[in-house]
Amino acid sequence: MSSVWCPTARLAKQQQTKNMDEAIALAADASEAPIRALHLLPCQIDYDGEAAIDSFFIVKPETKVAQTNQVTYQSTFRGRGLRGVEVKPPSRYEGAIYRESRPPPDIMEERYLALSGSFSSITTWGHSELPTPFSNNLLKAMTWLDVTEDLHAHVE
Repeated sequence: MSSVWCPTARLAKQQQTKNMDEAIALAADASEAPIRALHLLPCQIDYDGEAAIDSFFIVKPETKVAQTNQVTYQSTFRGRGLRGVEVKPPSRYEGAIYRESRPPPDIMEERYLALSGSFSSITTWGHSELPTPFSNNLLKAMTWLDVTEDLHAHVE
């Protein structure tokens, strides 16, 4: 199994651990999970459940060419203009979505995260401007993936 790329910066309140020494069991291979479209919005939504996203969150490719080779998009959310950038995990990583669930009887860990989906990219959004590594934590984390790889590379 390839490494798992998890861009989530914050866990939902019910998933936060009280004791950092708790063990967490992860189950399944991301390549077997249904593929999902992920969007990281620059706002907080106090709702966790199904929503008619396709009816209300309309994403369009940008008409002007960005200065980079990134795929860019535009949309609106609650009347505010958004501009987004598609981010793909490095080639040796898989994007996996886990949901906390009850562990099977043979797993003794206190917390169990079951695979609920996978993704090949995530679109991160900014208000009116394209997100950059200076303004967006996901892009900042992606930059650090490259830096840490260089730091830990074998030197001959």
